[in-house]
Amino acid sequence: MKKNLGQKILLVGERSLDPQVYAYADSLRRVFADLGYEVMHFNNKPAGAYIASRLKKKIVDMWVNFRLIMQARKFSPNVIFVVKGENLWPATLSFLGRMGVQLINFYPDNPFLVSNGNSNANVLHALPIYHVCAIWSKMLMPVMSSIGCRRVEYMPFGYESALFGTSIFQVSEKVQKFTYDVCFAGTWEPDRQWWLEQLVMRMPHLKLAIWGNMWHEHLAPDSPLRKYIRGNAVYGAQMIQYFRESKIVLNLVRKQNLSAHNMRTFEIPASEAFQLAQRTKEHCEVLFTEGQSIACFATPDELETKIMWYLAHENERELIRLAGIECVKKMTLERIIAQLMGSLDGDNLHGREIEALL
Repeated sequence: MKKNLGQKILLVGERSLDPQVYAYADSLRRVFADLGYEVMHFNNKPAGAYIASRLKKKIVDMWVNFRLIMQARKFSPNVIFVVKGENLWPATLSFLGRMGVQLINFYPDNPFLVSNGNSNANVLHALPIYHVCAIWSKMLMPVMSSIGCRRVEYMPFGYESALFGTSIFQVSEKVQKFTYDVCFAGTWEPDRQWWLEQLVMRMPHLKLAIWGNMWHEHLAPDSPLRKYIRGNAVYGAQMIQYFRESKIVLNLVRKQNLSAHNMRTFEIPASEAFQLAQRTKEHCEVLFTEGQSIACFATPDELETKIMWYLAHENERELIRLAGIECVKKMTLERIIAQLMGSLDGDNLHGREIEALL
């Protein structure tokens, strides 16, 4: 039974206009609806607005902030849940707060990295205005408190169970024929290019596949990685299929994720695949147990060694794969959101105890 009937949430976040492209806010919209909330999704990133001139961007931002206030007045939500919100003005959020609406922000990037475009002055000035700031990294929690955030909650990434089906609760038979030894799915970044180039230089005959945006644009014409690029970013069923067809799925964590985790941390085992991830504190000690439910590496030599070992030892790889699947059964976005929202109305465990339940 849905227990939140009558509660209204105005979800503010970028909406994907392409059904083949994933947007985190789209998952949140479905999850809130499944939990019984009446949800209205406000897209604060109109298509094409941010590849235009600086003047047009200012005009669009003004229009977005005005429309958000009008939408909030019309919808009268109990909660406004913002995903990032880089173009929301502090004055707009202050006005919304005075309307008696509870303001929540979830920032899926590092809000303090302004230099690479992940954040901006709007975000830093607005964070203390929100009633609750939810963040995916426990390392960032004290930093957010230090800048004046009223209440900081730990909200790890999760996966939307509907996107991955129910098969992880009834572990499928292992794939009998693999297409790839190793695969990686993710947008190009210099660090990721470096890691993968180190790998193919050491293991030139490895059956490697790479999917992601911006690889062709940034790779040099003579880059050894070019022959391994299979296409642009993949999502949903296609991503799951490629993961299952790979003996090993690499998880290369961005620097902005510090010693935490990312969405792939859960999506790989939720796809019933074997995960080899960069070693972080949360990967090894909080969310999984290294060598039992996840395999990790920290150097190019260790990456090569781990790949050689797990390709040659199928049984050990299978045990970790199955244990990883068991770990993520409770790491659904539905459960994480239910715990977070329950903590805010006092009818569930405090949000900072979410990690104890994962």
